[in-house]
Amino acid sequence: MTRNAGGLEATGIELEVSATPIDGLDVFFTMTAADRKYVDIPASNGTGNIPCSNTPEPTNCTTVRDAPVRFPTSQAALGGNYVLPFELLGGELSVNGSVSYSATYWTCTYNDTGIVFGVPFGSAAGTAPVQAYLSLVPSTTLVNVGATWES
Repeated sequence: MTRNAGGLEATGIELEVSATPIDGLDVFFTMTAADRKYVDIPASNGTGNIPCSNTPEPTNCTTVRDAPVRFPTSQAALGGNYVLPFELLGGELSVNGSVSYSATYWTCTYNDTGIVFGVPFGSAAGTAPVQAYLSLVPSTTLVNVGATWES
């Protein structure tokens, strides 16, 4: 469900650096860091127009206690591309790679108390429920490598 529940206040820094230290080699680095929070949230914005200050918080309420969605506090990437000419073969080989990182973030505004208990899918009968955070995407590191031949 997409809705506007109030305002978002964000401050941060972003850095992008790219360089060609030697012929054929291009490298880059990017980094962001942000402090973000919801502001000016109406008292009632969830299911049934129940005040969101109630405890427990009504379903689909957004409050200033919630973390903004799809907005990690930090991200970074480092990568490069190197081109190797092969004149005898009439082409060139490009080799590239990168590593990127993203801090945890939420995909749902119901996240200040978004803990749920459930039995893992496919578990045997009698398996004890486990605690999980509703809609929390864990921090992620991705590594990419590639090569291209161009004639």
